[in-house]
Amino acid sequence: MSSCSPEPQKGPGSRRTYSKPFVIVIAVVFVLVVSVILLSVAGYTSTHEPGRPEQLEIIAMEAALESYNADHGNYPSDPNSTEQLKPNSSFDPHAYIASSEFLYSVLSGTRNGTESSKNSSDNTTYFPFSPGMLKTGANGKTYVVDPWGNSFGYSTFKAVHPDSKEGNNPSYDLWSTHGGKSADQSGWTTNW
Repeated sequence: MSSCSPEPQKGPGSRRTYSKPFVIVIAVVFVLVVSVILLSVAGYTSTHEPGRPEQLEIIAMEAALESYNADHGNYPSDPNSTEQLKPNSSFDPHAYIASSEFLYSVLSGTRNGTESSKNSSDNTTYFPFSPGMLKTGANGKTYVVDPWGNSFGYSTFKAVHPDSKEGNNPSYDLWSTHGGKSADQSGWTTNW
């Protein structure tokens, strides 16, 4: 008789074992993946109002502006606000309020930027704004805001001054600065 131990059986009931280093590596990778996911979710919710993806809002407002253009043969423009706003050198969302009031007035079908002025018989509603997208200014007029509560920028400067370096699109520019006053447009959400 020999003193050797019997060979393990290989079959349906046998178990496979892994080395400790392999198990540790798998556990570390799992913890890293879960950490990255949790940090991404935490970072997104801490800087952004939940449920308000501003890129989708810009796309929806662009569609509304296209409908307006189809009905009127041009994009909405105002000599006192949108035609004066320079998107490539104006970085403070407070400077956008007048053009945002105009944008709201045109797309919502109001005459003077207040809900009480809405008259469904002669004004077309191009965009049904949700209450979270709106603020009322000190002048009583309503304007469109991004998820951080700052006004969206809407400019027709380039349409009026086609040779200028200000502006990006020949028709209109629409943007959100992501809640800041940064000149770094790479962090903005825009239609250009």
